[in-house]
Amino acid sequence: MKRPAILLSLLLACTGATAKTTPNHERVHGEWSGRGDTVGQAFSACAKFSPYMNGAYLHLDYAMRYDTAGAMPNQMTESFYTFLDNGRVEGVSLDSLSNVLQLNGTYADHRMNVDWLKNGKTIGKAEWRLSADGNTLTFVRFGEMGGQFKEIGEVKMNRLPAGKSCSK
Repeated sequence: MKRPAILLSLLLACTGATAKTTPNHERVHGEWSGRGDTVGQAFSACAKFSPYMNGAYLHLDYAMRYDTAGAMPNQMTESFYTFLDNGRVEGVSLDSLSNVLQLNGTYADHRMNVDWLKNGKTIGKAEWRLSADGNTLTFVRFGEMGGQFKEIGEVKMNRLPAGKSCSK
């Protein structure tokens, strides 16, 4: 019971009093599975998107497992997004590496761009792109290198059929 209260507190702290809108994010609801790489290390990924608190938030449960054990730490992440007026998105992300990140970004059509902030400083960026047919989801990660954010990884995931689950 303590965990939902903490998450709610984090969400409220991130969103403030900005007007909310409810875009149709049902197109991404469900489970997704795919392969990608980050800084040259191949991995498999699993994502599950679902509505949270009667659809007020979009919940993402994401896991990635590297092909080469020990090369980089496998990671699990839970993120909560809220969609605001004027194409803005905010939220919070918690991961298995003990990071708690504030999420700020924009959304339009089939794309969402998000900055990851820790202690008020942008430490990474991400872009989510949904294909026109709604069956492929691409997630691109950007990391800071030499004072600029550059692409460090990408994963392409396919929607899983109803009733099928990806293993984490």
